[in-house]
Amino acid sequence: ALSYAVSQTNRGSAQSITKERAGILASEIIEYGEIVGNAVIQLRLRGIDDTEISFENKEISGYENANCTDDSCKVFALDGGGITYAVPMGEWLDSSYSDELRYQEMYFNGSAMGLDKGSDSKDDLILFIPYLKKAVCIAINDALGVPLTTAETPQESNGPFETSEKFTGFYSDVADIYVSGSNTTGQSDILSSFSAGCTKSSGSGAAPAEGSYHFYKILLAR
Repeated sequence: ALSYAVSQTNRGSAQSITKERAGILASEIIEYGEIVGNAVIQLRLRGIDDTEISFENKEISGYENANCTDDSCKVFALDGGGITYAVPMGEWLDSSYSDELRYQEMYFNGSAMGLDKGSDSKDDLILFIPYLKKAVCIAINDALGVPLTTAETPQESNGPFETSEKFTGFYSDVADIYVSGSNTTGQSDILSSFSAGCTKSSGSGAAPAEGSYHFYKILLAR
């Protein structure tokens, strides 16, 4: 994890990219999601409670967790998760959304249900990388084996996430914000068993901009 790096050399933010390039970028995103997920797992194995986990970092403020009193429960600390916060690459993102909240952020949220858990409406701890290019989003789902049927990308009818809430040790446990499961529009249950993937926002409720694309990685399913 400590050796993870993504070169920024000769990278721009052009919206049009080849399928091959989109596949490479998708691999970078999926890999980083796995790195963060593994760091969270390591903290849990050391006895850190999920409400103590902190995503405090030097790039984005607002993730300070009062339940975390030293570096041992911080994902982005050497004595904690031991990984580095990575600012999303410009080439991953659709720059037409550059003025939107959470653009070019790794966004950690406890206000969305990631896996279909039936009557259990508890929200999960999820990493989002908002506002990806459509081609990158499609490549992510291709790489993860998401079986599309009626559209290129599953679209959420609610969510996929609450843009205003950063995870600071608390979950919202609301029932109307989903990142996958039976709440997807025209893609019934398509992501209900996938712990990572890419979705399209419908723009409803407190969701990000309509028609935008977002990577998610479930860090802890509750």
